[in-house]
Amino acid sequence: MQRAELKRKIALRPAQILDVLADKDIWRADGSSVEILSGRADGLRLTATMPLARDLLPAAAQSFVGADARVVQHVSSEPVSETDDEATVEIEAEVPGIAIDVHVEISLVRDVEDCTDLHALIEIASSLPFVGRAIESGARPHIESMISTRFDHLPTL
Repeated sequence: MQRAELKRKIALRPAQILDVLADKDIWRADGSSVEILSGRADGLRLTATMPLARDLLPAAAQSFVGADARVVQHVSSEPVSETDDEATVEIEAEVPGIAIDVHVEISLVRDVEDCTDLHALIEIASSLPFVGRAIESGARPHIESMISTRFDHLPTL
């Protein structure tokens, strides 16, 4: 299993960050399709599907996917009100055809400066014998980049 961490200080409250995640236009800007099942107040639930260029995949994984490689992300949180100072977002992601699972837990904690500390813990695991470690290691920088790009849509300090 590979692990990574990302941190940001965001100039929004936790509820505002979740509202940005529930904005279809933000996902479409990255070429994703998105289905929003519920919004922040009811507990965010959405599924986003993003095309994935084969050349972004580790060489050991390229033979497992076709030309229509994609990342499917299931994003969820508990209900969050406008005034809540904390929230947790969970992302379960997969690349159909590749035995790789990605779990991201994002904590959002409002600080005294009325900003939010965003802390993402990323876990990448592959169950393939012999090449699983190579797939995990090769996928790590790409997954970190995808998550980081998502955060780049948020105003940082």
